[in-house]
Amino acid sequence: MYHYLPISRLSRLLSDLLGAQINQGTIVNTLKDMAAKAEITLYEEIKCEIANANSISADETGIKINGERGWFLSSKHRLLLLLNRALNAILIQLNRLF
Repeated sequence: MYHYLPISRLSRLLSDLLGAQINQGTIVNTLKDMAAKAEITLYEEIKCEIANANSISADETGIKINGERGWFLSSKHRLLLLLNRALNAILIQLNRLF
């Protein structure tokens, strides 16, 4: 469910409902922190699911990273997809990842 509530209106809503004066910067910073924590948790859950799977689909593609040869790695299990990039050898990177 999406409400697309502007930050200024959210600040006013919190003030009206809770009597708390929370400025827009605090709301933005709090939302950024929560999103970062959720992203790390989700990444770890996907990594764990793929690492414990009986079989996965995997692919590596050579790419340039800051002018150096690198690798774009993908691992997939069911509907979960894990993407990573590496400058070093693929096997070493996969060992670090899992």
